[in-house]
Amino acid sequence: MESSPTSGIRPFLATPAQLQDGVACLSRGGYFREASLEMALSILTESAARMSGVERVSIWALTDDQSELCCLRLFELSAQRHAGGECITASHYPAYFHALRSEACIVADDAARHPATAEFVGNYLARHRISAVLDTPIHIRGEFQGFCRWSRSLPASRGIRRIACSPTRLPIW
Repeated sequence: MESSPTSGIRPFLATPAQLQDGVACLSRGGYFREASLEMALSILTESAARMSGVERVSIWALTDDQSELCCLRLFELSAQRHAGGECITASHYPAYFHALRSEACIVADDAARHPATAEFVGNYLARHRISAVLDTPIHIRGEFQGFCRWSRSLPASRGIRRIACSPTRLPIW
């Protein structure tokens, strides 16, 4: 069995309230005033993944013409890797885009069967081995601008519902 950078380290799994407080503290930290957007998003996604124990945490933004959502930053916990740049197009995933605009958040414990995420089965879900997602919309001045995605990889999908059941919302300024 290969050892990974996190072998033997059990992640601290925060409660939803602790997770919200942690992200809020990070977002108010003084170093964010000086950090680039890429660095700030890297810190937020990595911290959220580590605190929640969820495999993939990413932040996506809607393009100006609202035809695509593009991944600004992704952190993969097991690989200890940051990435970004992938885009999804509204014309290929109309049900998903509709759901993002009309629901408070998308909680898909079984992403392949959830009505909002089932469109991703043949492509995105399989390519990234994703079994469950939680997408929380980001609104700026009342307008939908993107979302934060929490993804579990196959086979385990525990944890998505625990995070989603938080009665509070992450503050977005």
